[in-house]
Amino acid sequence: MSASELQPQLVEWLNLFSKPFLRALLFPFDPQSPLYLPYLLTSLLFGWLGWRYFERAAPGAIQEFFAKHFSRAQWWHDSARADYRYYFVNAVVFTVLIGPLLLSAAWCADRARDLFQLGLGTGPAWTAGLASRIAYTVLFFIAYDLGRWIAHSLLHESKLLWEFHKVHHSAEVLTPVTAFRVHPVDLLVTLSVPALTTAPVTGLFLYLYADAVTAFSFLGLNFVIGLSGLIANLKHWQVWFRYGPLDGWWISPAHHQIHHSADPRHWGKNRGFELGCWDRWYGSLHIPAKHNEVTAMGFGDGSEPQWHSVRQMMFQPFVAAWKLLNRPARAATAALLVTSLLMLAIPHATAAEPAGMRIEDMTWPELAARIKAGATTVLLPIGGIEQNGPAMAFAKHNRIVVAAADAIAIEAGNTLVAPLVPFSPAGGFAPRSAHMQWPGTISLRESTLNAVLEDEVSSLAVAGFTRIALLGDHGGSQPVQDALVKRLNATLASRGVQLISLNRYYDPGSPASLADRLKALGADPADAGDHAGLVDTSELLSVAPDLIRTKLLSPESWAPYQTAPGPGSSGRPDKASAELGRGLLKQRIDAAVQQLQATTK
Repeated sequence: MSASELQPQLVEWLNLFSKPFLRALLFPFDPQSPLYLPYLLTSLLFGWLGWRYFERAAPGAIQEFFAKHFSRAQWWHDSARADYRYYFVNAVVFTVLIGPLLLSAAWCADRARDLFQLGLGTGPAWTAGLASRIAYTVLFFIAYDLGRWIAHSLLHESKLLWEFHKVHHSAEVLTPVTAFRVHPVDLLVTLSVPALTTAPVTGLFLYLYADAVTAFSFLGLNFVIGLSGLIANLKHWQVWFRYGPLDGWWISPAHHQIHHSADPRHWGKNRGFELGCWDRWYGSLHIPAKHNEVTAMGFGDGSEPQWHSVRQMMFQPFVAAWKLLNRPARAATAALLVTSLLMLAIPHATAAEPAGMRIEDMTWPELAARIKAGATTVLLPIGGIEQNGPAMAFAKHNRIVVAAADAIAIEAGNTLVAPLVPFSPAGGFAPRSAHMQWPGTISLRESTLNAVLEDEVSSLAVAGFTRIALLGDHGGSQPVQDALVKRLNATLASRGVQLISLNRYYDPGSPASLADRLKALGADPADAGDHAGLVDTSELLSVAPDLIRTKLLSPESWAPYQTAPGPGSSGRPDKASAELGRGLLKQRIDAAVQQLQATTK
């Protein structure tokens, strides 16, 4: 490999490893982190309340609370310092090596929906409302919490998995960072099992409702899970906080501190995360006393100090687990590990296109074989390069439509994706109008786009495709593709080829307007804006968050850009979220799939 080829590869590797490290470093500003600043502040408040009502035997000043629970003995203990080092190392290790192996909750939910369709036929296509969102929020939470309890129980009951879970239980003191003292294999189990338990719930709602049903959210998480985050940090902080009468049914911070206790009476107790019913029914529930009953954390055998090394925490579980296996099991495990390592995506392939879907990634014999095997439908994605306000890069339309084309092709089956047409009509040149008023926009005349599309359609028809679907993400391409279909279809039909304009993707229309679709996803239509607002930003966040400049999403930050032609953005992009974007894109993708399937030759 030459130096010119090696340099971009090194940059790619550097980005791969540095991004999770930087995200870990910026934890106070990450809503997905338990260490998000609002969570830390609410934990501090509830921690003080716990000290005041469950720990303090006599009146005292708040200084006593800080002296006890912010002491050097606790926060600078060897165990705590090991937590801090391990936090950053594991953030990189898990993201790079284990993250790609996680079981996808979305994939499992889609398979569950397929099973419902296989067993019960076509779904009723109900319209989602408030009641359905509430039901989905609650049922998803219950299924998710059950999955976490099952995973946690497996980690305790299986001798093999316990070797990895021991890393977490080796802590001698608890701070909020101890929550991250978890081996990557432990995390793999903990995060994958809930994908199986939530799949029937999400799959059922996907089967029953025509539009996407999303859970109510709080700080970007399921509402109940997000709300519990307000106090979750107390579970790994030695402040005794109970829920009183709810202690038998809801896992309080005191419950989890008992779970970490070195007292043999407490071993394996309170495995739940939020609901206490799973432990109650399994017989592993220990209701905490009014006052702190935990005298020491860890194993209780004096072996904890040897676990205060990042190297020990990362590698010792593999050594211990290997020793537990007999010879045949060792051979099978070694083969599985080697296969898994070989299958791990290298950096430039982590976002690789689905294999065998995009024409540009095939050879001509491969494409000919696919067409002969029945893949005679092709999507022709049309994007656009235009200004998208101060916070979004020019490639917005292109990245969104390519991701949507992949999803539509998978859903429709026997469908391939043609190379992207990256430009659309976006304004006039002299005088400059529409998006051409901002630098960087590239606009095609409608006649130019018409000629490009006609030539590409002709090329695809000659190649052997019998159904060619135009998929435009830009408003400027819509009249061109509609007109092209009307003009060419008579001629193409004589050759056995059908041209389709998938305009339902751009505007799903009836029965739901954009306002209705936003309401169904829990968003305020007043925040949408006309361009580069809530909708565009949310969709791009769901497929290419690297193209968003988050510091410039708030309209308050646009003051320097108010002179003509203005900031180029409207609405409230600062209220955008990847979750909303996934819901909006799913609505459009589903509409396109339905239109494609309903269109016959």
